Amino acid sequence: MGNEARKPSVAMPRDQLEQHIVEFIKSHNACVLATAQDNIPRATPLEYEAKGTDLYINLGPGRKIENIKANPLVSVGIHDPLHGWLSVKGIQITGQAKLLFDSDAGYTDAWKIFNHANADKEGWDIPPEGYTLLIIEAKTIELFETALKQNDYKIRQVWEAES
Repeated sequence: MGNEARKPSVAMPRDQLEQHIVEFIKSHNACVLATAQDNIPRATPLEYEAKGTDLYINLGPGRKIENIKANPLVSVGIHDPLHGWLSVKGIQITGQAKLLFDSDAGYTDAWKIFNHANADKEGWDIPPEGYTLLIIEAKTIELFETALKQNDYKIRQVWEAES
């Protein structure tokens, strides 16, 4: 009896995985953005809003903007606090970064996505001048969630954007 064959872990169906990832992204609002230029990496904690698997971030001045101008391929980490083995849950996004300045087409629409949660309380229903918005279009999202094993799913799942 104790040696019963265990079903192998499997990949989650794509639509279920994407929904699971989108719900995880929506349930958080902070990430770590990793950029690099000239072999010098930079990791910056930031607040974000999301539309599906894409992230919208309001950037203050700093090295990260110059890094993105030089190399728009970025990585983003989002995770839950650790409270034991079954609580391990996080994602790593590899994506294409696009900077939007207040004079760029699409800036106002992007601002509405980023600022929708804060518009009423901050009074910023129109975008302020001089801000830089970052849109990260997810290309690959790696989910690591130990609790998935309980449902016979692999604890590491990979989502790829459709071409």
